[in-house]
Amino acid sequence: MGEKTAEKVKRKIGCSFMREPEIAISVKGKNNITGMPTRVEVNSTEIYLAIRERLENICDTIISVLESTPPELSADIADNGIVLTGGGALLSGLDRLIESKTGIKTYVADEPLLCVAKGIGKVMNNRKFLERSGYMFKTAEEIKGYSD
Repeated sequence: MGEKTAEKVKRKIGCSFMREPEIAISVKGKNNITGMPTRVEVNSTEIYLAIRERLENICDTIISVLESTPPELSADIADNGIVLTGGGALLSGLDRLIESKTGIKTYVADEPLLCVAKGIGKVMNNRKFLERSGYMFKTAEEIKGYSD
């Protein structure tokens, strides 16, 4: 199946836990043996089993990052929780899975597909804030080797 179909499957039946009741979706793709277009039904259990190892890797990585996080930032995370952004945040139950593995309240951001871009836009409109935080800005002419 292609990328668009995989995204559709993720949104409709993808899950971070076994679903009860199980749900299914019919998808079109290419049969790798015959090379011919085909339609097949996939269910939420099959999708969960296919991504389960990746979900465990995600949780293990989050735990590893939290273990190496400075105390002052750890306290902030403990107080405010973890916020999921991006397309992966749309996977059903991912917030509950991370919360169960870390013990830290986990939320899906409002508009997870857009929130990072919107946040960058807000910050870029406030360069003084970034400069106070230690970020330096250069013009295109100040960047060595830059040319249009």
